[in-house]
Amino acid sequence: MALALALAPIALLASPAAAQGPAVQTSVPYGSGPMQTMDVYLPSGSGPFPALVLIHGGVFVKGDSSSMQAAAEQAVSHGYAAFSLNYRLAPQNPFPAGFDDVKTAVVFIRQHASQFHVDPVRVGGIGGSAGANLVAMLATAGSGPPVGSRLVAAVLWSCPCDLHAFVHPVAEYIGPNATDAQIRAASPAFQVDPTDAPLLIANGTNEGIPFPQAQEMAAADQRNGIPHQLLHAPEQAHSEHLGQFIYPQTFAFLDKYVKGYQPGSPPPPTNPSASVPPTPPVTGSPGAPAGCAQHPRRCRDAGSSNTVTYVVLGGVAALLASGGVAFLLLRHRPNAGR
Repeated sequence: MALALALAPIALLASPAAAQGPAVQTSVPYGSGPMQTMDVYLPSGSGPFPALVLIHGGVFVKGDSSSMQAAAEQAVSHGYAAFSLNYRLAPQNPFPAGFDDVKTAVVFIRQHASQFHVDPVRVGGIGGSAGANLVAMLATAGSGPPVGSRLVAAVLWSCPCDLHAFVHPVAEYIGPNATDAQIRAASPAFQVDPTDAPLLIANGTNEGIPFPQAQEMAAADQRNGIPHQLLHAPEQAHSEHLGQFIYPQTFAFLDKYVKGYQPGSPPPPTNPSASVPPTPPVTGSPGAPAGCAQHPRRCRDAGSSNTVTYVVLGGVAALLASGGVAFLLLRHRPNAGR
């Protein structure tokens, strides 16, 4: 790891000026490769802050850390230090290259916790689409307590959790001749054990990721006794764009399981059947769901025994038209490779 290369920007973030107000530093190296960089967002104050790694989507082959800027700003406003990661992309760098990178980044953040003013234990994650796959892998790969690259909790927006179901990511991300064992190794639904982190799993009905992917991940957590919550939004919003509609639920979950993490204590259970209306976002907050602040009933919680469904009726069309949404347009292959 190129520590000499990395220490200069870290020193800048650790300076007294960084403690006086929010600080943002882009392209901070966490390794020696050109893609092993991250954008760092620090709240005002001296910390130590709980930390979140944010991982962008892009079908494993495109995208960069800037697409998670709105989520990072939301994280800072909720008292988290946010680290938006770049990582090596396929097909030039097939699995496990990108996953190895994000693992390296989490270890690096913990090793430099004092420079970043973060708690080295309370590290969680948010990921969208392909990034949700990588965040879920950080939460599930391996076993044991959340040390090294393992997270204390994670939020998944539109996660391809079982790559057997997709043709294009397997060919591009793993390789055209990927074996069943390789596909399973890159699919977090097959990594779950009882020591893993709690998950918030959010998915839209009419988007590029089929909702059964989220259900499969939730079922794996259920079998292993892991606290989890499944959010179902019957809209086409995908990945970071889906996330913008559920910031209140995202950070309520992270506050409970990242800020509230107590080493050595079992995590508190979730209550997926709760029917408490979601907290409306603050008017004018970064990335606030359109219409929710003025009309909270547009974000309605209709709970069931296993799924909390958020019906977002307003603002989706405007969001999709204005942002050039890069949906994960995957060719779905039902029951392939089973």
